[in-house]
Amino acid sequence: VGRTIRCMGRLETKLFEINDALEALAEEERLVEAELTHHRHIHDDALRDAAVSGWQSDRMEAESTGADVARFERRLREIARKREKLQGRQRRLMDRLG
Repeated sequence: VGRTIRCMGRLETKLFEINDALEALAEEERLVEAELTHHRHIHDDALRDAAVSGWQSDRMEAESTGADVARFERRLREIARKREKLQGRQRRLMDRLG
């Protein structure tokens, strides 16, 4: 019986840690999405400038801003993978708690 109580305490502690990590990920996701929106607008402008001017410098700027967009999109995918992994751990711990 004593062992079960100690295990439940550890399980609950782990659940709290997972919940905190999920909250932190949600906040990071919100910030990254805002940055991504900003960079998408910049990229759209750079693409238009490159199409209108045809200048090499504008094409290079469009490539650079496209890379920024891709970087933020990758980060969002990483966050989603981390969230899925944490949610799986959370479900397993909840099942163990009954």
